[in-house]
Amino acid sequence: MRVTPADGVRLGNLTRIAGTATEGGAPLAGRTVRLEVRKHPFKRAWRRVATQETREDGRFSFRRKFTRNHRV
Repeated sequence: MRVTPADGVRLGNLTRIAGTATEGGAPLAGRTVRLEVRKHPFKRAWRRVATQETREDGRFSFRRKFTRNHRV
């Protein structure tokens, strides 16, 4: 997975989280990818905030604005 901007995530700014789903080097198309987060202090349950299907080449991406520290 990649997170942009590369110089770090700034609270309140748009953040892009992207990656490619593969198995044995082959892309996995049409697979469901869930973006789940936990807010600081990271003691509550994970919460799904977005869902997306991978493209034909296995790629996926999410764009979110985070208002505080999160684990993704």
